[in-house]
Order: sequence, then C-alpha cells, then structure tokens
Amino acid sequence: MGLGKLTPQIIANFYNIADKRTEGRKEVVATFKGVGGRYNSFQNHPEMVGIVDRSLVKSTELYTEDDIMAFPFQTEVSLQEWHYQQGAPYRSAEEIITRLMQNVSRNGCLLLNITQHGRGNIDDEARQICLDIGRPG
Repeated sequence: MGLGKLTPQIIANFYNIADKRTEGRKEVVATFKGVGGRYNSFQNHPEMVGIVDRSLVKSTELYTEDDIMAFPFQTEVSLQEWHYQQGAPYRSAEEIITRLMQNVSRNGCLLLNITQHGRGNIDDEARQICLDIGRPG
C-alpha cells in the first residue's frame, strides 16, 4: 500500500484537514495506484478494496475500465514513452481523444503526460498533437 500501515491514517488526515479548510465542501481527492490489476497493493487485504473504492481515485497507466464505474478513476497515458526518447513514435491525437472519451463515459478522467527533452522543451510533433487534441471539432 505504498506507505504500508500508515496509508489509512495519512489519507484520513488529508481528508479531515481539507474538510476543515473548505468548510465541508468536497474539493480534494487523493489518487492511488495499485488498486486492482496487476499491481494490486491490496491483494493481501481484499477487505479494504471497498473502502479504497469510496475514498481514493484509482489511478492506472494505460488501462481504461471496461464498464461504467460507480466511483471515479484515472487513466494515465503518455504521448510517447514516459521519458523522451529520440525517434520513438508518438500516439496520435485521435488515439488520445478516443481514450479520453472512453474514460469520461465510464466515470473516469485522463492524465496526459507530454514528454519533454531534458531541458524541458517540447518537440514540434508533440506540440502539434496537443494543438490537434484541443482543436474545436
């Protein structure tokens, strides 16, 4: 569970502080990798999965849920590899938009990693894909 036995206390503290600061409005969320799937952090504690589903947003790389989910989830995808690699192919704007629509229609969201060079600059191709994603239809 990432931080082991401390995780429930840390998350509870996070939500309790946020509840006080926002006067009870639900304005924060914690995302958590490793809920279900091949990296299941709860395989030794299956009784906690129901609690986790209600209190954390499941976050997975490149995986979109097959069905509409009762609780929000997040899928992470990168335009290229997770770290810039010269010559590596990019995902198309169409692929990213399709994945976004699949996630949103199933109660999820999409986090897009835009790969950049070591100095922080972005390739022209990556920039164009981002512009194409945002272009009105």
